[in-house]
Amino acid sequence: MTAACTLGLDLGTSSAKAVVTDTGGRVLAQAAAGYAVTSTSPGYAESDPADWWSAVTGCAREAVQAAVRAGGARPSAIGLSGQMHGLVMASADGRALRPALLWAAADVGGRARAGGVPRRALGAGP
Repeated sequence: MTAACTLGLDLGTSSAKAVVTDTGGRVLAQAAAGYAVTSTSPGYAESDPADWWSAVTGCAREAVQAAVRAGGARPSAIGLSGQMHGLVMASADGRALRPALLWAAADVGGRARAGGVPRRALGAGP
């Protein structure tokens, strides 16, 4: 019989991490995959949301497969955590329009407003 498992995923600023644990909290497997954080000029920090997806799916698949080989079941629950204060400008169909503006950037709000994002959408007043 295989042990029930949970998959934890963390989308960090420069890498994604996955961990599979049994119900007692014992780590059965873990994996990580990095992605680039670019800075086109001082005060800028950006990354490509497509890279996030590739990293998350890759490390999740790797960790789950390793956990199954170690005697665990496929996860029955998923826990998520992510980087703070990132802005992904998306089209109406959900595609990213540009690299994401990251929390580490000095002026995310100013650049977002320059890109046509209303102040209200940034959590500011009218």
